Amino acid sequence: HAAKTFHDHLHKWFQETADMPAATSDKCLYVRRNKQGEVILVAATWVDDVLLAGEPQAVQDFRKEIAQHFSVRDFGEPKDFVGCEISRDIEKGIGTFKQTKYIEKMGERYGVQALQGYGPCAPMDYSIKLAPSSDTDQRADPTDYRSIIGALHYCAHCTRPDISASVSILSKFLADPNTAHMKQALKVLEYLLWSKHIGLTY
Repeated sequence: HAAKTFHDHLHKWFQETADMPAATSDKCLYVRRNKQGEVILVAATWVDDVLLAGEPQAVQDFRKEIAQHFSVRDFGEPKDFVGCEISRDIEKGIGTFKQTKYIEKMGERYGVQALQGYGPCAPMDYSIKLAPSSDTDQRADPTDYRSIIGALHYCAHCTRPDISASVSILSKFLADPNTAHMKQALKVLEYLLWSKHIGLTY
């Protein structure tokens, strides 16, 4: 696999040449520290894309270093990265991450539209007690169900922790989902579409 081969090569360069070890929490995140042990640069990678954050001089130094070993294109201020939309207010010192476009594409893919007017106050109906499928339950397509739950999990992980509890509950039924499970999964997607402009601000 070309992507895997390139990532291994890039990983080796970060570790050995750039002296930026991978973070223990995420092997696609590399950190550079100064002599005092303070973090001055962080590089997040996704196949052949690299997103930098750090002190201005450290960012400039890294750009020169990586250009000596790889053919690179600098796109400047990032606007999106792996499905996340990025916006910054430098004066206020804040950054916002959203997945509006990703959520809209999810709606198109699974045939779900945003509710008009007042939206749901919760991602799913918690008054309904979901249980494993019985012999009499009508089954949902397991491939479709797993696909939807995977997409929802990505949103929960990146920018929408408000759906994490719902995704955790629905993930219990991946092996043998029924129509009740699917109905609640689509309800979570409806909630996301209704609140698609919500994100995380740091």
